[in-house]
Amino acid sequence: MKLSKANLHRSYRRIPVCILIMLVGCGVATEGANVSVNSYDISVLFKPSPNQLRITASLDISKAGGVDEFSMQLSNYAEIESIKSHADDGWRNMLYSPGQKDTLFLGFQHDDAPVNSLTVEFKYTLQFDKVSDRLILDRGHHWYPMIGDQIAKVKLAMEVPDDYIVIASGDLVEKDDRDSLTRFVWQTNIPVFKIPIVIARSYMYEVTAAVDEITGTEIYFYNTSGLDDNLVTAVLAEAGTLFEFYSDRIGEYPHNRLSLVEVPEMQGANIASGLVTIGTQHIEAFKQDYFETVQLVLAQQWIGAGVFGKFMDEGYWFFSLSLPHHLRLMAIKEIRGEEALARELQSIMTQYAKVAGSSGDVPLLEIDLPDTREKGLAVYGKGPYVMDIIRRIIGDGSYWQMIRDIHADFSGRIFTYRDFMSYISKYDPDGTLVTKVTVMLTQPGLPE
Repeated sequence: MKLSKANLHRSYRRIPVCILIMLVGCGVATEGANVSVNSYDISVLFKPSPNQLRITASLDISKAGGVDEFSMQLSNYAEIESIKSHADDGWRNMLYSPGQKDTLFLGFQHDDAPVNSLTVEFKYTLQFDKVSDRLILDRGHHWYPMIGDQIAKVKLAMEVPDDYIVIASGDLVEKDDRDSLTRFVWQTNIPVFKIPIVIARSYMYEVTAAVDEITGTEIYFYNTSGLDDNLVTAVLAEAGTLFEFYSDRIGEYPHNRLSLVEVPEMQGANIASGLVTIGTQHIEAFKQDYFETVQLVLAQQWIGAGVFGKFMDEGYWFFSLSLPHHLRLMAIKEIRGEEALARELQSIMTQYAKVAGSSGDVPLLEIDLPDTREKGLAVYGKGPYVMDIIRRIIGDGSYWQMIRDIHADFSGRIFTYRDFMSYISKYDPDGTLVTKVTVMLTQPGLPE
């Protein structure tokens, strides 16, 4: 990996903002009956005074013919200027009505009801009580119109004052200075589950980049803590090692860039395709040469934020967290050896064993949120252990072939429990493995 430096300014202020942890937002998924968002083209003008985002979001929509009403999620704080639809014969105003919990009910004009493909354009303003030197928005803020369980390609163009930067998912494809504004254009190469953005004054971040010499992918680390240069180099070296390992074993990374961004207000990590925001305790762990977070979030760029579990469906957390955790363990096995893998597995299962079979223990397929100790230990302990049982039964070669096939077939797509079991069955001539995996995923307690 080659390192370079830019914007080496170490002073910053801590700005309290609402931040969403892990892979999802905190809202309730809406139902877009027979309506799909294929892509977003979003333009944003950020004005720190008077603390607002002026947004135009154009959505490429597919729908079943005859559908004339559906719902989406958009923040109730959005001041809507207009919502229009465009088919072959021009623009029409759409009917809309805000509901509870950031729900927006929409209706097509009669002539657009039979149309299967059209563009829907939202123009609105989001006003904030206070925006200081850093603003972080994610899908749980419902800052853009969405249907809760869907994925879509994204192009995001944002204009900010010239002393600000914008970091988002995917690749930075354009950066232009325009008078007193700078225009950042970010774009994803695959459909993604979420559109997070970090808007911050440029002085807040020290930016170091590493270039993978094999793939040409750039890995950026934005830190605000004035970290020692040797530690920054160590973080990027760990990321580079893992990046090359997963690229070789699983398949091609879909973007040309990965951004790792420190957010001191956070207490976790927030993973999106091409963008990871990292909280305080993980930065402190880096100082102790503990890089589990880097190992996990890199794996999730392939499975979790590259191949997506179906949001809130059975097995969502198993696919989004347990499987990537096992990929992390496989990287440890490759780098440190079989004994290191055994120690890691023993450690996570020792923790899970303390709650296994208790009243709070939940089957992996039934976990809605890992919001209790028991469910968290099942996702982080039992789930990876189940994946390792599968690996040991089918062998390393077949295990990696299965992961490569899943990635090749489902990169930028949604992956379900039924899909997973169909891949397991390819390595199960007599059906015994499918039965064993089904029991381990649908029953609580220690796997046998």
